[in-house]
Amino acid sequence: MDVGAFILARQPVLLEHARTALEQCRDEDLPSEVHRLIGTLGAYRLDTAVAVLMSVEELLASVNGSSDVAHARRLALAAVIEH
Repeated sequence: MDVGAFILARQPVLLEHARTALEQCRDEDLPSEVHRLIGTLGAYRLDTAVAVLMSVEELLASVNGSSDVAHARRLALAAVIEH
C-alpha cells in the first residue's frame, strides 16, 4: 500500500478518534486538544477540518465563559463530523 492509500484508509478512523477526543475533553483542555488535532489531522491531509479547527483555536484564545467554550466545541465537532 502506498502512502496516499494508507492516509486515505486511515482518515475515517482518525476523524472518529478526533470526535471522541473533542467530546470527552474537559473545557480547560479544549484549546490544547484542538491544537493537537490541527497537527494530527494536517498530517493526514484533512485540510478542511484543519482550517476550521484553526479558526476554533483563534476563538478559544478569546473565550469569555462556558458558553463560548461550548460554541467552540460545537464548531470543532462539526469540523470533524462533517468532513
